[in-house]
Amino acid sequence: PEDHAKAVRYYRLSADQCDAGGQHNYAQFLSFGRGLPQDDIEATRYYRLAADQGYIYAQRCLGQCYHFGHGTPEDHAKASHYYRLAADQGEVMAQHTLAQFLYFGWGVPQDVNEGVRYFRFEADEGHAQAQSDYAQACLHGQGVPKDHDEGVRYHRLAADQGWPL
Repeated sequence: PEDHAKAVRYYRLSADQCDAGGQHNYAQFLSFGRGLPQDDIEATRYYRLAADQGYIYAQRCLGQCYHFGHGTPEDHAKASHYYRLAADQGEVMAQHTLAQFLYFGWGVPQDVNEGVRYFRFEADEGHAQAQSDYAQACLHGQGVPKDHDEGVRYHRLAADQGWPL
């Protein structure tokens, strides 16, 4: 069985020693209320400490805090900043969210071409939602030349992974 209270103690000790992984993990426990009361404000503070050390998962999580207003006011510009930091280091979930921010212009100037470039990169890495998003871009000629066959091919790749069409 999992001992969340024990894990919290160790992650907090690690976090207090400025260990980015410990800060991130402690923030996760705070965020989800495992082993201690849920506290989004304190979780955001620990995500920020780890993100400022370059910890990519904390950068993505801090982006999510700003994106959804968990523990901090909603701020899509700040969210896109932290998503980009993580995305540029290869964090797949951050790449996909950044692609959506660029594609739709959430918190950043809209750049459909750059958003679709991220979708394509992730789609080729096997990310089902990105395959579906890239397929839509191909079918509608958004950010890429209109290409029905390419769109259908990427929709099939996504569907083969169980992504709904």
